[in-house]
Amino acid sequence: MSETEMIFYQQRKDKIQNINSLIEEIVVKEINDLTRETTLGESSFKKTEPAFIEIISILKEFGSVSLDFSTENDLGSLLSILPQIKSRFGEVEAFTIATENPIGSRDSIHNAIVKLLGKLYEIRANILLIAAVKRGDIDEAAKKLEAVKNQFEEAIEENQRYIQTIREEINNILNEVRTAASQIGVAKHATIFNEQAKGHEAQANKWFIGTVIIGSITVLYAGFLLFASIFGWGIGDSSLMWQQIAAKFFVISVLSFVLVWAAKNYSSNMHNNIVNKHRQNALLTFETFIKGSENPETKDSVLLSATKCIFSHQYSGYSGHDAESSEQTNILGLIKSFANRTNTP
Repeated sequence: MSETEMIFYQQRKDKIQNINSLIEEIVVKEINDLTRETTLGESSFKKTEPAFIEIISILKEFGSVSLDFSTENDLGSLLSILPQIKSRFGEVEAFTIATENPIGSRDSIHNAIVKLLGKLYEIRANILLIAAVKRGDIDEAAKKLEAVKNQFEEAIEENQRYIQTIREEINNILNEVRTAASQIGVAKHATIFNEQAKGHEAQANKWFIGTVIIGSITVLYAGFLLFASIFGWGIGDSSLMWQQIAAKFFVISVLSFVLVWAAKNYSSNMHNNIVNKHRQNALLTFETFIKGSENPETKDSVLLSATKCIFSHQYSGYSGHDAESSEQTNILGLIKSFANRTNTP
């Protein structure tokens, strides 16, 4: 045997010894010490128990057969995977719920162990097949290979089910977040309309008081002029009569103008107050009607009605232009057009 062959043989022997040593360290682990149900409770590794059992079972099989005839690739893969398994098992034993996000950390370790199990399945098929062939037991090799295939497929299905469960949980969380965000948005805009309604109501009250005061002054002044004309108060030289009449007419005109102006401001603020209250009520009841119906057409109708309430002209009884304008039709037409473009694939 040449020196190169001797070096290669010694290196291969060292690899097999390291592999057997790692296998011996791992297979002595107790399943209860790994699942840790008593110490971790709901955060335990109970769902990882099948993977623990399968990994230890496979490694025991490796320990029961000779690795002398295994390929260099398989030995190298084992030397790469076994330290990872040992490290992950150590993380399981040292795991504590006092860490930040314990559920997320536990699931991360679980996924890593399941992936390592999948890699073991790939190596197991080659190692056991070669060992069985060397022993001359072809039938046993075929059975073990079929068993490995079935176990590998089951592991893949289990992992896919777990991923699907996580995906559904994430989608549920996203839907809840979207719902909460929409409710917060509706409440926020309802608050804005409420504040505007209160502001217009306060201004309307001020203009109402001003209108009453100006109206009272106008009536009193007109009454005074009436009595003055009946009893002849303040009538002097006839040449000055027209000047007095002009002055009195000017005062009456100014008071009338101010009265009408104050009344219009009162009506305008009361109109805005009622419209904003109507918008607030529409937004506050919008979510209730949406949740109360599962019919998409009904939800679309409620959405259009709420949009109409917010953007179109509203009847209040205080505005002189309460007839619905053509802008309402234009706004709803734009909304429907945008919705159709959005739904078109």
